[in-house]
Amino acid sequence: MEAFEQLCRVALESENFVVTGNVKVFVQRPTRKVKYEEAQEHGYDLDLVGARGDRLVVAEVKSYLGSRGVSRQFFEGIADETKRTVYNRCRLFNDEELRQEVVARVAERYGYATSRVEMRMYVGRFASGHEQDIRNHLRRLPSPAVAVVV
Repeated sequence: MEAFEQLCRVALESENFVVTGNVKVFVQRPTRKVKYEEAQEHGYDLDLVGARGDRLVVAEVKSYLGSRGVSRQFFEGIADETKRTVYNRCRLFNDEELRQEVVARVAERYGYATSRVEMRMYVGRFASGHEQDIRNHLRRLPSPAVAVVV
C-alpha cells in the first residue's frame, strides 16, 4: 500500500469506518463485437472501502505526489480534447454505467442499500489551476455524489 493511501485509510478510520483496501469488483461489460452481442467480465480494483453502521464509502486514491498532479485531462467532459487525454486513470468517474454497477455490487457485497453508498476521491495533489474544474465536474455527476478530499 502506498503511503498516501495509508493516510487516507487512517482518515477513514478516524471517522469510525472499518476499512479494507484493494477490493476487486467484477462487472460484466459488453464487447465491441459488431456481428453479435458478447460480454466479458472485468475486475475493477477499488483502493479503499470503508464501512460503518450508517454508510459505506468507496474511495479512489489519486496521490500524484512528485508529479504534475490530478489533471482535468483525466475527466471526460472537461478535458481539452486537443491535448492527450487519459480517461482510464479515473474510469469510475468517467463511466456512469460502470460507476452504478460497481456501487450496486459493493453495496450488495457489504449489505448496504445503494442509497447509503458514498464515493470519495482522495487527492494528494491537483495540477496547477485544475482543482476547481475537477471539483465542479465531480459535483455534477449523478448519484452517488463524489466528495473530493484533499
